[in-house]
Parts: sequence; structure tokens; C-alpha cells
Amino acid sequence: MTTRKFITLLPLLWCSLACTSADKSSTKDVVTLCQIPIPSDLQDAQFVVTYRFETTKTGKPINIRKVKNDFLKDEPFIACIARWSLPSVSGEGVADFFSKPGEGGWTEINVSAKGFNKSFAYHRRSEPPH
Repeated sequence: MTTRKFITLLPLLWCSLACTSADKSSTKDVVTLCQIPIPSDLQDAQFVVTYRFETTKTGKPINIRKVKNDFLKDEPFIACIARWSLPSVSGEGVADFFSKPGEGGWTEINVSAKGFNKSFAYHRRSEPPH
């Protein structure tokens, strides 16, 4: 290859590398902190609800199934997880929803998978002045 042809192809090569890098960096995980109601008789209880799921090649959670949920209906959790986008998760993942007494219900969601472990905190609502 002559130097002139190489110089002509260099911008194309640079662009293809830059575009590929940009695509990877623009991929981000989105976990929605769903407001799933907790019955009043469980407001003072501390518990964890856990679901396992698989992801498609684009990061959409599928085949969502309960691992542990002793008190609440499954449907709100399954619907919540189904709306997430987790392109960083390849294969199977686990979602843990944490509820702690005195903190207004759900406090965080932890999502883990091979090579992936992130926590997403619910923001506490400010209490009215007494």
C-alpha cells in the first residue's frame, strides 16, 4: 500500500474506531426505582424480596422469577424489573429489594450478576415538620 492511499484511509479508520468506542460508552444501565406499596401491617418490618432474571443481548430482563418474596404479590416486582435496561448484565442476574422499618419503605435495590454489582438507593421523602 502506498503512503498516499494509507493517508487517505487513515481518517476512515479513525472514524470507525471512534464510532465503535462511542457506541460502547453510550450504553448505560437503567434501573427504575418502582414505588411498590408495602401494606401498613408490614411498615415496621425489615425484609428483602429477591428475583432472578435472564437478559437478552440488548439487556432486557426476561424470564423473571421469584427467589424470595414471603409477603407481597409478585406482579409489581416482575413488571418493575421488566422495564429495566441492563446491557452490562450478560446472562443471569439477581435483584434484591430492601425494606427497612422507620425509613419509609423501600431503601435500595441491589442488582448483581457475573462481573456486575450495583446498588440503587431510593431517596427518602422528607418528613413534615412536627
